[in-house]
Amino acid sequence: MGTMSPPPESEPSDEAALLLAELPPPQGNGEDALHAWVPALQALPLRDGQVLSELLYFGYVQGKLRGVLPETSALTELRALGRVLRDLPDELLHGCVWDRMHASTEDVRRWTWTREWTLLSQDEDLMVMEDALIPALLEEVGAGCTKRAYVASIVAHHARDKAHGALGRGAAVLAESLACAGAWAELAQRAGALAEAEYMTRLAGYRSVRVVDADDVTQRVYDLRRCYPDPARVPVVRAVGDRYQAQLVERPFQRTLHVERATGRMWTTDGSVER
Repeated sequence: MGTMSPPPESEPSDEAALLLAELPPPQGNGEDALHAWVPALQALPLRDGQVLSELLYFGYVQGKLRGVLPETSALTELRALGRVLRDLPDELLHGCVWDRMHASTEDVRRWTWTREWTLLSQDEDLMVMEDALIPALLEEVGAGCTKRAYVASIVAHHARDKAHGALGRGAAVLAESLACAGAWAELAQRAGALAEAEYMTRLAGYRSVRVVDADDVTQRVYDLRRCYPDPARVPVVRAVGDRYQAQLVERPFQRTLHVERATGRMWTTDGSVER
């Protein structure tokens, strides 16, 4: 996930050639090689700057800007162009809107750098909540992408929903889900998404065999609710035999979290807590 193949074109694409003819030449081959483009675009008369910014924007989202940095990798080129779009003022990107589903991991990487690119008008985050995409998403978070906070939150949301769904599918499925959370926590830590890393580390820790108390179960409810923890809704934890029980889902149906007191083993059943 950390690398992409070099750009296939040895010569710039038509869209890239137009930008290279009007803007300062790249400074080196790194992710900051195009940093001079931002002040250059700002220095132009507004409409001229907007025209070139639109060319940059729409060429970027469509994957047509190839060969801008021919001596480097496609990933470095993607990020160098993305940094320009990230740092441009809104007035230069006025009217730049893109509504289209991603077709590849490379599209997803570009999406993280692009303002006003919407994958879906509703529940857009669900479109990138796939295990295979998580490393790429966190790599772009670490690179400083435009949607950094949003993308990091999507990763944590995916880890949450994956664990929630696994609770009713057996111990092996749950263990695999929590192991994924642990792996993603390490990637999030390296990317600087510290709050998300802390959450996913705690989630992964529920694999450990240990004695739990009611406060532990309360925290588990917050961590395992779908979508978000909803801290204003404090769960009621009850001791029932050798386990604790708490309502994990209250509507539109009821689902109960069971946690074994001596081991921390947990699972869910549909229905309400025993009275």
